[in-house]
Amino acid sequence: MESRWASLVVWAAIYALLFLTSFNIYYCLRLIPSENLCASHGKPWTPVTKGLEFTWQMFPALRFTTPSEFFGEPIEEADASWHEFLPESPIAIPKTRLHDLDIETNRDFVHLPRDKKSVLALPEVFVQLGCINLLRQNLNRRLKDNSTYTKNPAFQGSEEDILHRADLCIERLRDAFMCWGDVSSVLQTLTVETANETSRSEIDFGTNHKCRDFDAIAAWTTEHAVKAVRMRDMWWGGRIFY
Repeated sequence: MESRWASLVVWAAIYALLFLTSFNIYYCLRLIPSENLCASHGKPWTPVTKGLEFTWQMFPALRFTTPSEFFGEPIEEADASWHEFLPESPIAIPKTRLHDLDIETNRDFVHLPRDKKSVLALPEVFVQLGCINLLRQNLNRRLKDNSTYTKNPAFQGSEEDILHRADLCIERLRDAFMCWGDVSSVLQTLTVETANETSRSEIDFGTNHKCRDFDAIAAWTTEHAVKAVRMRDMWWGGRIFY
């Protein structure tokens, strides 16, 4: 009898230990913050709630002659692609959340029509993309036809004004790239020409990166857009309303 009770006590102790171990593992796993939560710390607040999670994506292995719908000719088709790609309307941020952006709030910001309690804003990714589009348009304008974009707010004023806007875009993109500090390794491929036995090198852009879901961010921005406000060229030229 005593042996039986001793055996039961041992097994009860084992089951209790297993239960406590399982509970501790479950509890510890629940304490591990999600990647989205970790990413939210150490950066200003953002109203965007979709597409913030990171996923691994392989950048396309672009070649020197790789075509793109966003560049090159026909210019009209590239313009149409950018028009569909960039948002037409900004989003709104309550003034009560401005202090969460870690910026000076004792300034006047553009607000909603007939509503001074919210200000207009954009996720910066679209401002950066708008900069790339402006540089593309300026190159086309200078190489092809100076009258192509005469009605665009970005190209109003003197040539010096336009150049300053392009320079500002370059500086903004430089700051962004240096901030990201992408340390992915980009290699060069070596090809030997059989005809003359000469070698030719080419950059291999096919690199793996951890990216946010841009399509989800774009969809969220469109869903929460202030339809009463229409943009053109991402506010360039100081114009906001049509």
